[in-house]
Amino acid sequence: MCCNSKKNFNYLKGSTKQAFPLIMLWVFLMPFFLLLHCSALKRLALGSGGELCIGDCIDSLNSGYIMNFFILLFTSAIIFIISGQNTTANFILRLHSRKCIVKSQCIKSICLSLIFSVCLILISFLVSGLMVSSLINWSEQSSSFYQSQGYTLNISLLNVVVLTSLRIFLKLLFFTSAMVLISLRFKKIISFLAAVVLSAVRFPDLVQFAIENIFNLHGGNEYFPISMQITYICVLPALIVLFFCLSFRMIKRKDFIVT
Repeated sequence: MCCNSKKNFNYLKGSTKQAFPLIMLWVFLMPFFLLLHCSALKRLALGSGGELCIGDCIDSLNSGYIMNFFILLFTSAIIFIISGQNTTANFILRLHSRKCIVKSQCIKSICLSLIFSVCLILISFLVSGLMVSSLINWSEQSSSFYQSQGYTLNISLLNVVVLTSLRIFLKLLFFTSAMVLISLRFKKIISFLAAVVLSAVRFPDLVQFAIENIFNLHGGNEYFPISMQITYICVLPALIVLFFCLSFRMIKRKDFIVT
């Protein structure tokens, strides 16, 4: 049976080895980008008179220009490149069909999106831990959260980490699945440009904004409001599944030439 879990693990391992320089570039750049990101947050917090905490830095991974235009986009591009690696003649012969190749790419995209989202959270935790001392202080009026939102919130850091990880994972997988789909009909550069456009318009946030206004879901002092739940539990997963299904249907037969 083609595309079994053992083969996919081996191909993921092989793809990762081929893309090792890119991964190392990501490992070196991410702490730098996140340091800039947290530094900007700290300056904003000092300006507003609020006290920043690690929870603020982790939560901010879902917003901001550095996150949307550099970190998410760069990470999605690396996931897309790694998932498309290892398309050697031996790999093609083992999988027997292009459908199995695309299936392997989709599985690798899911695994890598999960891995990179966890790594982003971990790096953010370590970087922010060097700059602030409090884990989470959203229940205090002296917090930066209160200064920006206008209300306090009793929530654990674990909940913030889990929900932020979920949102980052789905964003990465959404961008990657879109690039996989587009790359089946156009050149890879078009896939990257499409990801840039989706990132520039902040598509997930745009969907949430539309849901809030269409269904009048404004208000509420919740960390994970209904509009966000609909966006990240219903809409984005549905779009990701749609993109993967369309990828299988759009596969064209191609000759693989080995030189």
